[in-house]
Amino acid sequence: MCQGRKQMEALALKLQRREVLGKKVSVLRRSGFTPVHLFGRGIASLALQSRTRELILVLARAGQNVPISVTVEGQEGEHLAFVREVQWHAYRDEVLHVDFLRVELTQRIRSEIPIVLMGDAPAARAFNGSAVQHLRTIAVEALPLEMPQRVEVDISGLDDLEKAIRVKDIAGLHSSVVILSDPDAMIARVE
Repeated sequence: MCQGRKQMEALALKLQRREVLGKKVSVLRRSGFTPVHLFGRGIASLALQSRTRELILVLARAGQNVPISVTVEGQEGEHLAFVREVQWHAYRDEVLHVDFLRVELTQRIRSEIPIVLMGDAPAARAFNGSAVQHLRTIAVEALPLEMPQRVEVDISGLDDLEKAIRVKDIAGLHSSVVILSDPDAMIARVE
């Protein structure tokens, strides 16, 4: 009835060390760069920058659940990271700052995964109702490369007003993914 989708390959992003700090970062933004921070277990927080155009493309594909392979110019190796926070301008569609959380491949992490309803609910047509999504995300814990990008929930089984889909109905996730949300929480039903 419900399935998880996995994203096994990390996106890639190149970052440069940032010398401009504090209120002077507006100059950085005008020149086509966005300030970012990379932090996590085992490394000191790094003040970095990214070309804004490249960063926006990666953010659009990654969301907060797809791992990103981050390399820092002048540094050997790469870091596996997830987007943890994106700061947006209050009035313009402009990214002001991004925080990346570096993780270990063997370290389990927690994340909120979006729930996407798929299909049509027969009860919506039969009883002149509509399918209502009560829960938009679920909390899960998984290894970084096994983190689902989203969970797809098929609502075609909702053929009367008494039926509902709950978190405990979710199946098809990788065996190492642990759902942390309340199993009895309702995802969708026809009303």
